[in-house]
Amino acid sequence: MTPATARAARRPAPRLLSSLVLCASTAVLLGCPSHSRSDGSGVPDPGDGSRSRPPNIIMILADDLGWRDTSINGSTFYQTPSLARLAAAGTRFTNAYSASPLCSPTRASILTGQYPARLRLTLPNGHLDEVLLDPIVPSDVGSRPKLREPQTRTRLPDGLTTYAEILRGKGYATAFLGKWHLGEDPYLPENQGFDTVVGGRQHSGPPGGYFSPFTADSNLPPSAPGTHVNDLLVDSAIQFMKANRDRAFLMNLWFYDVHSPFRARPDLVEKYEGRLGIDDRQRCPTMGAMIETMDSGVGRLLDAIAALGLREQTAIIFYSDNGGNMYEWQDDALPTSNWPLRQGKSSIYEGGTRVPCVIVWPGQTLPGSVNTQLVSSVDLFPTILDMADAASAPGAVVDGVSLRPAIERLGATRHQTFCYMPHTIVPSANLPACSVRQGDWKLIRFFHDGGGFSHRYELYDLAVDPGERLDLADSRPDLVASLDGLITRHLADCDALVPLPNPDYRPIDTRWVPLSQCMVRPIANALQVTSNGFSPTIVPEEDLSVMGPPAVLEMLARSRSAGPGAVAWRYPEQSDFEPGQSTAFAVIHDDTFWSYSVPVRATRPVAAVAVQVSADAGQTEIRHILLRGRDGTVLREWSWAGPDGGGTPEFTAGEGADDPEDQGPAFEMAGDRER
Repeated sequence: MTPATARAARRPAPRLLSSLVLCASTAVLLGCPSHSRSDGSGVPDPGDGSRSRPPNIIMILADDLGWRDTSINGSTFYQTPSLARLAAAGTRFTNAYSASPLCSPTRASILTGQYPARLRLTLPNGHLDEVLLDPIVPSDVGSRPKLREPQTRTRLPDGLTTYAEILRGKGYATAFLGKWHLGEDPYLPENQGFDTVVGGRQHSGPPGGYFSPFTADSNLPPSAPGTHVNDLLVDSAIQFMKANRDRAFLMNLWFYDVHSPFRARPDLVEKYEGRLGIDDRQRCPTMGAMIETMDSGVGRLLDAIAALGLREQTAIIFYSDNGGNMYEWQDDALPTSNWPLRQGKSSIYEGGTRVPCVIVWPGQTLPGSVNTQLVSSVDLFPTILDMADAASAPGAVVDGVSLRPAIERLGATRHQTFCYMPHTIVPSANLPACSVRQGDWKLIRFFHDGGGFSHRYELYDLAVDPGERLDLADSRPDLVASLDGLITRHLADCDALVPLPNPDYRPIDTRWVPLSQCMVRPIANALQVTSNGFSPTIVPEEDLSVMGPPAVLEMLARSRSAGPGAVAWRYPEQSDFEPGQSTAFAVIHDDTFWSYSVPVRATRPVAAVAVQVSADAGQTEIRHILLRGRDGTVLREWSWAGPDGGGTPEFTAGEGADDPEDQGPAFEMAGDRER
């Protein structure tokens, strides 16, 4: 008897009337018949309560869909009626987390039920040519980075057991459709338990873009030019369900949406242009169109399930792999806002790790219910096994716990959830860190980021401060010590590779000086600029004419000021900054670190650049400034990342996109390049 069967045997039998009402409610909400197939065959639907076979299981995963990118979690700008329909038929979890703020580690955690720290897969490097299965913490990283950050696996090893392999062993038909990004041949879904595979290759985004023609290695079916990849995936999903309607099936439908490149149907973009002003935080029409396309795909899938008479026989999980993208720009705006949560994708703060989650489990979930219990992406593995009345192999390590008790409203399923991100990610201002949430308390350990290479901590009470604005670490040392003990035990239990101090670290001279109307001083981890309110401007104290012409200035900064910023440049023969040689940019004044990318339209080498950090009184803190040339190479960089006001993590220029449509700012740190 499996653990799931034993639990079922111990539970009292539900009253017949309650079960009938629950099943009928689900059927009505999703528009499906509860008594017979809709194909006119008159064959009784297996979902009539007889449970003559194990349930079908569909695991839907969105890419980069933020917690607040759905109407069910409060968005008024983006529209997701199909997800609302799904939530009305099941349970919406409001405290669901990805085990990593980046996609591939979370995907691996879902498939295996193991934390990324245990998997040693902590960056989305599945698209790289290098096969690295035994990562280490490098001993020699030069003098520039403050820490020796661990390497990451670039593949999901075949030796790990996925839920697809377990369910296939129980007779399930299995399918994987969409984004894999966990390695190329032989590290593919076909070798991890999935018999039918559409897409499922190494690509970080849609292979060739969202509209056909796709790249030759896309593993997508032939299609007419201009076909959206979402339509191909949903068409394939419906075909798979039709072919396997008379047997139990497991299907992973892992959308490429809404990952960059940001491309969408023009008519939908126009629709969301007309909605601008509804929400002044979420204001990206292209992202709105992409989210609606993804949501429409979910709706088509629900309609097909109903038409096939499989609604009461099919469990559905909807999840996202990490928070919404908050560092690239589209339509003169960030792709989304995770407000009130802090930061987004690739950040250990809530905006990077809290994600939408809906589960529909006929006979178990209460239609339209909301659950506040903690959920981690590692929990989906044991939950799927529980749905199929299956069990992992004896002795197998599973970090997740089944959500059945939470779904059945029997109490808390888990008491803590962890997130591990041991890498510096400049675009999101992420420093190597590990976090734990227990109850409403969240502690973040920033590795060796304090004085003398000690750890630095931030503590937040999410019940009253979901935006993580009020750090309580200094006022609650007892709680910091207790929660930090959980982090220590978690990392030890996972045998995690952790960042270590770099004994060869040498701070870099990073002098920038005031040009006008401000005071400048280095503080821990930043350069602080205090303005008197008259266009505060700073310049580097060095001649830049020895380098090539800059094309972009990138800056990581947070502001407690007001007004726009600007970047200006001066040629060697000029004694001052001339009119027409500057670019203005919008500054977000919410005391949160943001990444800015500002064009520098210089036609030849410059002697100096100047940065106006705001246009009003207040303070701005800058962690990094970088000048990039026309070919993307880094010409000059400055950093105030160290506690002594100097030093910088490795920042490598992007090498170009893997896919023809993969456009946008480089995202490459410690060997990673995801877009």
